[in-house]
Amino acid sequence: LEHAKAELAAAEESIHKLKAEISADRSGITSLESKLEIERELRSRAEDKESEERRERVACSAQMVAMTQEHARVEAQLKESNEGLERQWREKLAAQMEVFKKKENELLEEKEINTALEGELTSLKQALNDEKNKENAKSAEEIGRLNGEINVLKERLKAESEKSMSLGQATAEQVAALEAQIREGQAERRRMHNVIQELRGNVRVFARVRPFLPGDGVGGDAQPCITPKNETSLVLSKGDEYPFTFDRVFPPSVGQQSVFDEVSEFVQSALDGYSVCLFSYGQTGSGKTHTMQGSGVGQMRGIIPRAIEQVGQYKAALEQERSEERRIGK
Repeated sequence: LEHAKAELAAAEESIHKLKAEISADRSGITSLESKLEIERELRSRAEDKESEERRERVACSAQMVAMTQEHARVEAQLKESNEGLERQWREKLAAQMEVFKKKENELLEEKEINTALEGELTSLKQALNDEKNKENAKSAEEIGRLNGEINVLKERLKAESEKSMSLGQATAEQVAALEAQIREGQAERRRMHNVIQELRGNVRVFARVRPFLPGDGVGGDAQPCITPKNETSLVLSKGDEYPFTFDRVFPPSVGQQSVFDEVSEFVQSALDGYSVCLFSYGQTGSGKTHTMQGSGVGQMRGIIPRAIEQVGQYKAALEQERSEERRIGK
């Protein structure tokens, strides 16, 4: 019996040890499960980030292919346009330089007149002093005549000085008048901008054709069934050709900036106080999200982040303008 009790006590002690080991194993398993969950979460985030970067790389690659196809034509147009702009700027610069030289010559003439008058006044004063020293016996009439000439010259010098001061005052008044005209012009610009928008149509439809993506499974020489013909029309080819006309058509080579440039005037209308709605419509995978939201912070930004940037720039411009007005008012 004593032997059996000893064995029972040993068995109970073994059971306690096993329970302690099982509890420790359970704690280790729980810790491992927590670490596994964290690793799964990190892996999921990394996969999402990698997927987003892959989509952006694919979009950039597709757009670069389309832009390369149009490079030769655009380069020729840019060369011709640059030559025309350079010629216009040279003509404008020559005209401005001519005006500047004319104003500079006028200023030099005014300075020469003032210098000549001051020299003449000094000479007459010296002559008067010499006459007084040499000919005290000359008549008062001659002295009066010389004094009269001196007074006339003083008046002329004073008139020239007042003229110079009035020119400066007139310049300040012209600046104020020009600033008032600028404000009136800005108000008129807002009114005319929205009149133009109404004339162009309160409802406008744009079409954008996206380039082939690697996931489309087509070759490099594949021809799309939708082909832009010009800036306002495209053709749907399905055996027969079906032409369609829009307010604006964007070919595959056009980037995010060009699309936003076309719709930025609607953002300006919203800033002027008008109600504006922009939305993208199309089948799945046609590029709606890419057009509206885009990706990253570079050239692939869409309409929404670019519109927010335009609102911020407009706000900064208004603050600067009001600051300038307060400064001039002081």
